[in-house]
Amino acid sequence: MSAQGRVACLLLHSSLSVVNRAPCPARDRRAENMDGNVPENYGDLIKLSGVGPKIAHLLRSVAFGQEDAGIVVDTHVHRISRQLGWAQNCATPEKTRVQLEQWVPPLLRVEFTLATVGLGQICQRHGATWGTDLVAAVERKYGVESDRFFAALEIVRKINSAREREGGGNSRQAPSLKLKAKRQGPK
Repeated sequence: MSAQGRVACLLLHSSLSVVNRAPCPARDRRAENMDGNVPENYGDLIKLSGVGPKIAHLLRSVAFGQEDAGIVVDTHVHRISRQLGWAQNCATPEKTRVQLEQWVPPLLRVEFTLATVGLGQICQRHGATWGTDLVAAVERKYGVESDRFFAALEIVRKINSAREREGGGNSRQAPSLKLKAKRQGPK
């Protein structure tokens, strides 16, 4: 078995061990029919009990390196995509994935997923200070005059506005962001 196959088996086993605690004769028959190999195509992956779109796309992109794999939409990607207006009227992560894939090029989907998951984790982990922490990190790395700094300010503004509209979370803007936001635009 190749290294990619071993990684796929490990990822699949890890995700299924959480979901499939009870014995399932139908699942066991499907697994036996695959002779211990993890399928590489989407259709066969989602036939496995406990494997949904998120895990299928994760396996295809990370374990098998398939560039045409779909975007992996977890809670973070689902929330951030709605707050930034990238996906609208999406009640489920799968509907968010479909909307995102309409405009995110296939070759950028893995990078997009990783960046959006990371941003969502920062927002959740840092609580009320997430915006200040994000902008400070971008400023340290790229400087206050960079396009990335301006983009970080805009992301913070959009997410805070969405949170205010939704009425959830602490959406107050940090004072240091108000001062820096006076900048007219990227140079």
